[in-house]
Formats: sequence, C-alpha cells, structure tokens
Amino acid sequence: MRTMETRPAFGIVRTELAVVGMNCTSCARHVETALVTLGDVTAEVDIVSATAVVAHPATLPVADLVTAIEDAGYVVVGRGADGLGVALPEAG
Repeated sequence: MRTMETRPAFGIVRTELAVVGMNCTSCARHVETALVTLGDVTAEVDIVSATAVVAHPATLPVADLVTAIEDAGYVVVGRGADGLGVALPEAG
C-alpha cells in the first residue's frame, strides 16, 4: 500500500496509513482510539481496506501516528524512503 506524506506549514493534513493486523471492528476501534488520544486527531479506520485515514495538525509528525498504532499492537506497512503516509487532497 501507498505511504508518504506532505506537510504544509500550518493547518490540518490528512494522511492515509496501511495497517496490518486488524481482523474485526473491535480492532479498528482500538486503532482509532490509539490515534485520537494523540489530541486534535480524527481517524477513519477501515478493516476491509486495512487503512487508517487520519486528519491531524501539520505539526504532528506522521511518525507519532505510526508509534500510536504500533503501541496498540498493529503494524504500519509501506513506509516510503522519504516519509510515511499518503497525503490526501483536501475536501472542499
């Protein structure tokens, strides 16, 4: 799965992370809870696509998102050479 990020100087960015190890809705909730406890973060976790789409402050490193997921017992895959996550276009 794709992983990379772009980081504007300010505001909220959306990052998509590929997550391995989620088998049920409880797993997805566990990942979501791990992410939102970082503060100023919203997350949509999908077990079918094995992804977490995270809206977070540009000042919050994607590495912190990865650590939260891994500390919850899951694995983030597809780390790019220059970063993590896929920057998604802003809704608008």
